[in-house]
Amino acid sequence: MVMRRVLAREFGPPEDLVVEKAAVPSPDEGRVLVEMRAGVVSFVNSLLVRGAYQVRHPLPFVPGTTGVGIVRAVGPGCGTSWVGRRVAITQLEGGCLATHTLVRRDALALVPDDVPDPLGPRCWRPGPRCSSP
Repeated sequence: MVMRRVLAREFGPPEDLVVEKAAVPSPDEGRVLVEMRAGVVSFVNSLLVRGAYQVRHPLPFVPGTTGVGIVRAVGPGCGTSWVGRRVAITQLEGGCLATHTLVRRDALALVPDDVPDPLGPRCWRPGPRCSSP
């Protein structure tokens, strides 16, 4: 299966980002595959792509630290009850500006059905959570 993703090949202005096709990854230990429905573009992301944030990603990377999507597959160590659930994502390593992304289990929060996708990322709250819904 093929996905589309925004890619930072080098540090610079957001205008230098490119969109490319790539294979959809398979989730490894402790991660889930999320089909993205909304990704947040924020000031933090603009700093990350410029290389001006306190953390520098290895190049190339897919920006997007926050978003909402549907869990499509789980890796070892993740409960299968996540599959099909709509989740909010917050992870500094990025990846949300793509049609699919791998997400750590601890970077997920369930999104209630009555919350629209653009507001879904607001459902994520830091702190301890169960490993499955």
